[in-house]
Amino acid sequence: MSMMPGWEQQAYSTMGQELDGRADPAEVNYREAEDPEMACAECLNFLPPDQCGVVAGKVNPAGVCDAFTPAEESESPMEDMNE
Repeated sequence: MSMMPGWEQQAYSTMGQELDGRADPAEVNYREAEDPEMACAECLNFLPPDQCGVVAGKVNPAGVCDAFTPAEESESPMEDMNE
C-alpha cells in the first residue's frame, strides 16, 4: 500500500496520553484507509475534526481501524469540511 502524502505526520501516537477508556490505535489496527468510503470520516464513531469515540488520541479522517462502523446514510463529515 502506498502512503498518502503527509500520512506519517497525521497518524498520531498516544504514548504518554491518557486513553480515557478508548483503545490505543495499535490495538484496533489503526492505519491508512485503502477505500475512502471506509475511512474514519465515514465512520459512526468519528468526531470531527480529528477525534474518535473508540480510538484514543487524534485520528486522521483518511484513516481506518478494525472498529470501523459505517455511518447512517447521512451527509459525510468530509463533505462539511469541503464546504
